[in-house]
Amino acid sequence: MNSNGVRTVPEPSNQVNESWRIDFIRGEFQRNNFFLKLEIVDNVRRESLMFNIDKPITDHKVIKILDQVVLSRGIPKYIIYDLSRELNTEVLGNWTDRNNVQRRYRQFSGLL
Repeated sequence: MNSNGVRTVPEPSNQVNESWRIDFIRGEFQRNNFFLKLEIVDNVRRESLMFNIDKPITDHKVIKILDQVVLSRGIPKYIIYDLSRELNTEVLGNWTDRNNVQRRYRQFSGLL
């Protein structure tokens, strides 16, 4: 948070696995048949660590996917995510608190 009380996303890191990003992408198979793609990305390498396509993607599934990535990569210093309807920030907050991971967020634009 800066001196004006505005939350900001930190400058890009130069250490692999320091910062992950959680992205949700909404798509459509057919008319009115929607799906979500969840992707976990290492912000430094711009590497997709894991993705999942499903409908719906529950909060518990997000946590399960994060736990799977942690098993192979270790725990990041912080996670960046959108404040959007796809992610329950309380559930993510519990996970980040348990794992000592800082949270950063971007304001969801509403454009998909």
